[in-house]
Amino acid sequence: MEPVTRGRHNVREVDRVADLLTQTYHGDAAGMAWFGPALRPLLGAVSPATAIHRPLRRRHTIRELVPHLAANIDFVLARLNGTRATRTRPNARRP
Repeated sequence: MEPVTRGRHNVREVDRVADLLTQTYHGDAAGMAWFGPALRPLLGAVSPATAIHRPLRRRHTIRELVPHLAANIDFVLARLNGTRATRTRPNARRP
């Protein structure tokens, strides 16, 4: 894969994609991603009651969705970095 130029630096496309994915979750110093507010700063404003609220029967709560999202981000970043990524069982407890 040919590197692309960003400013004065060459950046591989996989590095650029990994950076965008990381920024989508964490954001910059102001909590912003390339599209608007990043996910993590937004989650910081969610109350515990809202996080466990189930608006519709048989639908997931924010509390249930966030670990899956984090695991998938970790999985994709590992694969982009050339690391063999493993998936944990969906119901596995995280430390």
